[in-house]
Amino acid sequence: MGSKGANKSFDYNLIKILDAVILSGNAAMAAKKLGITPAAVSLALKRLQSYYPEELFSRGKGGLIPTAKAVDIHQNFSQVMKLVDDTFLCNSKKDEAFQITLLGSDIVESYYLSQLYNSDIFDRILINHFTVRNMSREHISELLFTAQGDLLISAEPLLESGIENQIIDSFKSFVCICSSKHMLSTLSQLSLHHFYSSRHALYQP
Repeated sequence: MGSKGANKSFDYNLIKILDAVILSGNAAMAAKKLGITPAAVSLALKRLQSYYPEELFSRGKGGLIPTAKAVDIHQNFSQVMKLVDDTFLCNSKKDEAFQITLLGSDIVESYYLSQLYNSDIFDRILINHFTVRNMSREHISELLFTAQGDLLISAEPLLESGIENQIIDSFKSFVCICSSKHMLSTLSQLSLHHFYSSRHALYQP
């Protein structure tokens, strides 16, 4: 039987024990989950029982069976545990809201991101650039679907169900003027990768 002022001496560590036992189904599994001995779990349940006049568990073939009172207590405890967890997640969620992970090649970093350097976007948002060079299309899709990447800038569309493609630029024709002794002049065809990975002067009318 619990006394009127029993809550003053309540051991809040018992909340974790109750949660583990109900979710695991028995003391042995709960002990393994918590990294303690089954005897310690049984002792904790006895201490928890001392605070309540109603029975909290009954023994069945599969292990401990929580009573309606235990389930009710667990639901209330779970709400409190979530509130406590939210106090730790609040700041991290806020920080994540101002971050974006950009997937792309070196061209993305040297060309597209360089055009943003004079803006204040870097003061407001943390932009992480993740190179996808030599990465398969399947792996890139996985990064997007698992939220490890927020946006992909690529020369080719990623045709996957659930991924939206949007044209943001077009480089179908451009002129490169270089010396006959420059290494670019030896190429039969010039790609954007060659162009933006080399040191050069760029003129835009």
